[in-house]
Amino acid sequence: MAKRPAQRRWARMIAAAAACTSLSAALACQQPRVASQPAVGQPAKGTASQPDAAAPALDEVVDRILTRRETRDVTDLKAKVVWETGTIQEADDPLRKFGQILYRAQDPIPQFKVHFTSKIVDRNKKATIDEQHFFDGEMYVELNAETKTVTYREIRGPNDKRNPYKVGEGAFPLPFGQKKQDILREYEVTRVAESLKDPPKTDHLKLTPRKGSQSEARQKSVEFWVVREDGEPAGLPVRVRVVERPVAAGEENFIVVTFSDVELNTGLGVSPFSINAPDEYQTFFEPLGGELKEGKPPAGKTRKPNPVP
Repeated sequence: MAKRPAQRRWARMIAAAAACTSLSAALACQQPRVASQPAVGQPAKGTASQPDAAAPALDEVVDRILTRRETRDVTDLKAKVVWETGTIQEADDPLRKFGQILYRAQDPIPQFKVHFTSKIVDRNKKATIDEQHFFDGEMYVELNAETKTVTYREIRGPNDKRNPYKVGEGAFPLPFGQKKQDILREYEVTRVAESLKDPPKTDHLKLTPRKGSQSEARQKSVEFWVVREDGEPAGLPVRVRVVERPVAAGEENFIVVTFSDVELNTGLGVSPFSINAPDEYQTFFEPLGGELKEGKPPAGKTRKPNPVP
């Protein structure tokens, strides 16, 4: 039997970041989590959801930030990204990867692609890599040039009504467009005092999973830094930090994703949204609800992006 490729964490970051805001499409380096409950649609553009009547009163600034994120209109996005992960116990020596993230709204499900092109090794040496992650709305594809593998995982069927980007439920919760009431249902949200280490002109929020929520089993906390109301990226996160529940004693992991040079709503075309693997790469496929095995997806399982409407 073919050996299963090493698991990546990028998808989990996407989920964590999405739980709080709505772009990252947070970023992937582990097997994505498939939604287990029916999802509702995204909120109408420019319309904020009404908070749960039973929820406690929110800090005014927190309320404004969450409302701004919910109503932010993002049809496409392009940004540089730095992805870091490590253990709390060895926080001064994280694994760092550098690349680009692309996001594009389309009917019925948006797409994203992350391409890492370099990483830091031996603490301060930069090495070239080619690691790509792509979700076409149904299939999650990962290319790793170091292992010469391409892995296809079916996340949703073509007629599946669930939303893979919904916070607390989907495989890739987005950091923009999330309903405020969905965020507050999953997390207790508090404001963190400003620090000299914060990205410029940002608000810092901390999200603590509520007891009994789906996020509680996976995360200890989520923090994100959101651009204030004075520029094109206003209302979007430029940094997300997640502390995960420890899998083993003394191994508390963290993930930090930082975005820069954000370009919004530029009419991003379909051509960047694909992965072309060399013929000699080993291919794996995991059908929805099935096991990962060596081989390619059946014909018709992967699809091309739709043109922008």
